[in-house]
Amino acid sequence: MEGKISMSRKPVVPTSEQMVQDAVANSRLSGYKVTEDVKAVMLRIARGEMSDDQLGACEKQQGTEWSTEGDGK
Repeated sequence: MEGKISMSRKPVVPTSEQMVQDAVANSRLSGYKVTEDVKAVMLRIARGEMSDDQLGACEKQQGTEWSTEGDGK
């Protein structure tokens, strides 16, 4: 062998929970508060359990806006 080193690694595939934790942490760094209700919705989206249309219906029902279109504060 002529000094070759194999550097292949498996790609990191975060879990749904890790994706939500990262999103919440990034939101905090940006000055936003994320409630437990919003975290639950984020987790459902990350798991593929809620579509954009379902999110819109949920927002209308709750009278809130959880999408990125609002200012979130």
